[in-house]
Amino acid sequence: MTSLKIYPLTNSQKRLWFEFKLNPKSIKYNLPFLFDLDGALDIELFQMAWRMIVQRHDALRTYFIDIDGVPYQHILPNLEKEENIKFIDLRNLSDHEKKKNIDSIINNVIKFNFDLAIWPLYKVCIIKKNDDNFILSINIHHIIIDGYSVGMLLKELSYLYNIYQTHSKNIQFSNINASIKDYLEFEKDQLSLGKKEEAKVFWTNAIKNASFNVNLATKKRISNEISDKGRRFYFSFSKNFKKSLSALARQYESTLFVLLASAFNILLYRYSGQDDIIIGYPSGRRPKNFKNLFGFFVNNLPLRTNLSERFSFIDIIRQINSHRSCVRAYDYYPLNDMISAIREKTYAETSKLFNISIAPTNLAYAGLCLENIKIKTLPVDIHSVQDELRILYDDQSARIEFALEYNTDIFDDNFIINFINSFQGLMESIIKNPHNNISSFSLLTPQHKHKLLIDWNETASEYPQDKQLHQLIEEQVIKSSNKVAVVFEDQGLTYQEL
Repeated sequence: MTSLKIYPLTNSQKRLWFEFKLNPKSIKYNLPFLFDLDGALDIELFQMAWRMIVQRHDALRTYFIDIDGVPYQHILPNLEKEENIKFIDLRNLSDHEKKKNIDSIINNVIKFNFDLAIWPLYKVCIIKKNDDNFILSINIHHIIIDGYSVGMLLKELSYLYNIYQTHSKNIQFSNINASIKDYLEFEKDQLSLGKKEEAKVFWTNAIKNASFNVNLATKKRISNEISDKGRRFYFSFSKNFKKSLSALARQYESTLFVLLASAFNILLYRYSGQDDIIIGYPSGRRPKNFKNLFGFFVNNLPLRTNLSERFSFIDIIRQINSHRSCVRAYDYYPLNDMISAIREKTYAETSKLFNISIAPTNLAYAGLCLENIKIKTLPVDIHSVQDELRILYDDQSARIEFALEYNTDIFDDNFIINFINSFQGLMESIIKNPHNNISSFSLLTPQHKHKLLIDWNETASEYPQDKQLHQLIEEQVIKSSNKVAVVFEDQGLTYQEL
């Protein structure tokens, strides 16, 4: 058995550690996912597969300790026995009791408050509903995992489970040719003195004189005391709509991310009236020699967009394409260092460079594929959010799946529903004519336009044709003599007084 390994934190981990120390009760960096498994799941084989994944990847054996004010990550040795999967059998309960228990169990997994100093920083629970139906709930703290690693986890878990089903011992994994120690050396090289100063100058110029908040019109923001309580609203774009967007991206030598970020920025401009907007996005660029290394290696970056009303959608695409091209040489510069540089330059007491963000993700958690089991991804009802507003998208299936996360101290459900409808209406307008000015795009879908112009305007009523107006008024006086007929400012008159 090898000895305990102790290393400093990566720059991405430092940011999450700092936030954990400020608010250790927050669950906003939990990454939960949920599956319905229809088929004869072999619990023992699943546990074996999970144990092998934990042994293979150091990140899953990592916890964090503060030594004299300095955080370190501790990696446990390979574990000979690891039984951290909880199994709960609910087959004997009534349907009502079963649902009640399932909701409670899932809620406990999703809302689990991880202490970063206590291993493991994940929870796995399998609920047996019936003989051939299970719920798999997994929750991992973000400090040890990023979206790319989630994909690796699910694919390797599937591979091992399916291999064990065949009783084969011929397990063939790609070698992990790098370690967290290697990655720390890579980061150190990227942030060598000359490169770090050059990146600092680039980013301070890129976000000079910017506003770090997009102020959306909402009546719910009543104070600066905002918690991280939040919810997630799911929606999707159809297969044909995805094809249209992909064709538009190819036409202008761009990507789906750039198209969606451009549209999202335009919508924020239309809602806020701000023509200089910063939103956040993850860089997520891995060097090839770290492609099999499991961990959290994402740096969030600010995306600044000039949204002059004379610009077209194509102009915004070109602007964001140009931004992404320019930042490739500096996307390693840590977000916390950017914030410190801005404070140093402007003396502003800012702790964030953006309050709204966009990110590609794995909402469908494609990759989990267990032999003879039909798998359905279930929506997760999150309870805490990282930003005031964040749009997540997943284009790995035939449709584009979205989740809009929002802070419930700031936004109510009606605002969010209207915002999503506006996003869909805007996208439909863009597809029809991307060369239009950004201020001229309709935010109404055809269905909402019909409701507004037709359904809500059907106000015609039938009136008696054999009576004059004064006779109808006299009849109303008799029926409702004590009811208010007219109001002016704070005074009213009844029908009798009239």
